[in-house]
Amino acid sequence: MIRSRALAAVPVAWIVAVTVVDVLAPPHIHLGPLLVVAPALPRRSAAPGRWARWPPSR
Repeated sequence: MIRSRALAAVPVAWIVAVTVVDVLAPPHIHLGPLLVVAPALPRRSAAPGRWARWPPSR
């Protein structure tokens, strides 16, 4: 349960961080496109391949 809450907090924290930095950055720097990464962050850390052994044991 704690892990699922942490995974849910990661994209929210990313969105807040990108938004704050984008507002504080000079006008010619646009960080809005980095918001596309937010949905991929929890999927990347929860991927089953992270703990899978490769190559498989025979």
